[in-house]
Amino acid sequence: MKFHSKFCGVFIVLVCLFLPLSAKNIHRYLVSVDSQLTTLSVTAHFADADFYSISANSDNSAACTFDMITGSKVFSPNSSIVRLSGNGADNTLSYKFDLRKAAGRSRRADAYRVGNDLFIPPGMWLWRPDTDPSKNPIEVEFDLPAGIKISVPWQKISSNKYRISPSPADWPSAGAIGKFKTDTVKISGSVMHIAFLDGKYNTTSAQLREWLRNAAKSVCNVYGFFPRKEIQAVLIPVGNSREAVPFAQVVRGGGFSVKFYIDPSRPIEEFISDWTATHELSHSLLPFIDRDQAWLSEGMATYYQYILMGRDGRLTEQQTWQRICNGFKKGINNSKGKSLRETTENMGSNHAYRFVYWSGAALMLMADVELRQQTGNKESLDRILKKCLPGFLPETRTWTAMQMMDEMDRLSNTKIFNTIYNQNIHSSDFPIDENWLGQLGIQFKDDLVIFNNNAPLTYIRKRFLIKDSLKSFWKFH
Repeated sequence: MKFHSKFCGVFIVLVCLFLPLSAKNIHRYLVSVDSQLTTLSVTAHFADADFYSISANSDNSAACTFDMITGSKVFSPNSSIVRLSGNGADNTLSYKFDLRKAAGRSRRADAYRVGNDLFIPPGMWLWRPDTDPSKNPIEVEFDLPAGIKISVPWQKISSNKYRISPSPADWPSAGAIGKFKTDTVKISGSVMHIAFLDGKYNTTSAQLREWLRNAAKSVCNVYGFFPRKEIQAVLIPVGNSREAVPFAQVVRGGGFSVKFYIDPSRPIEEFISDWTATHELSHSLLPFIDRDQAWLSEGMATYYQYILMGRDGRLTEQQTWQRICNGFKKGINNSKGKSLRETTENMGSNHAYRFVYWSGAALMLMADVELRQQTGNKESLDRILKKCLPGFLPETRTWTAMQMMDEMDRLSNTKIFNTIYNQNIHSSDFPIDENWLGQLGIQFKDDLVIFNNNAPLTYIRKRFLIKDSLKSFWKFH
């Protein structure tokens, strides 16, 4: 089959560029884009590792990919998996990706325009080999026109070069390309890379940067540092909304990322008082949990969202427990009369998010109280999670809730987590009631939380919100 002479010249140059850098176990990609953001051009030189297929992480990837060349074959893929005619080890692949075609009409699409920028998960355009990412890592280098920036969740090696974490290839990811503003902040030894996608911002980027930095520092208050070395944050303006952050989502493909859908016209005070950033960043305290068991992952983040706001000074003790108890009531009112297990498995179709999230939060509160009570406050959920961290980093697999319960019991040398799990997972009742809360000295007067400091577990309640220097973080000048 004929090759165009112009392509051959570029192809030879790209191969020559890769050869001096080539390591036998690393897949190396070079990615370029035109200044109009219409087409990505990708060339990969694969590691010396056996594989017979490549894949992309979207059903729409094939329709946007063209001029794919491997060996002497030029073609366009017709599915998200391409079977090679032979072993791909130590071979070269090139292809083009149509960014205009990839952009959907709504933000429910995999990729979409945000003003003049493009939100596009890298898994959509990255065709990667079927090899073990922990043994054969992928490095990606970008050749970008002046003024064009990239946002990806990967570990940054140099200015435009990245290494992808060994997470499963089918995990969702976040990314963007365009002329957006970027910023980088350091948080207790970790780095957050922020992309401010195109929109009309009344709140300044400096204020939004500090909002995210301080929310991450609040999460550091669980065990002294942020649980991930690098964090990607993508801010996506959505226009006028009833709240500063109407929606946000964590994705973990290639690294830990948070997509924040924001109303940039809102004053910074509304971002600070909002719980969303604290909730989403608290997901870093756990590995990726099977979505059918989201009562644990969402429950953990929901439990910590107000506890951490109380610790960092945004909420008083009364406000903290008022919000937690209000959440419990929302969970009770959202019950569908099914067990926690069944409700979680059907959460999307039955819209029982509040029951699932707040039931999970209640279970985490129960476990935290029991740990502190059994050990005289020497152990806590904070400390057990810190002990768990080395066991799930780097993130290479999905955990089940039971695996996490077993691990927390093992590291606490108790049976607290499995006991609470077994007592509640098959029950349709909300896990705690006013009598249980009364043991902590939490009582109600016309739905208002008041404290009885003579209650037997008051000393435990008071340990949850010990203040530290984080209180001063939320001052803007």
